[in-house]
Amino acid sequence: PEMIEVPNVVGKTTREAVAALEDAGLDPAHNVPDALLDRTRVTGQSPAAGSKQRRGTTVALSASLQF
Repeated sequence: PEMIEVPNVVGKTTREAVAALEDAGLDPAHNVPDALLDRTRVTGQSPAAGSKQRRGTTVALSASLQF
């Protein structure tokens, strides 16, 4: 199976993070409502940035509102 290096998306908006992970061939998972995708920033991700994962692996994102 093709292995992909997980990009670092911590600090990006949730919308930017989702796009970056999808572009890399990964499956982002988060619980941010669509209306808040541009107002939340990713504070954590699992698996970690730089790790090698199979294409389609789910990357769990945690995010918080930015004020």
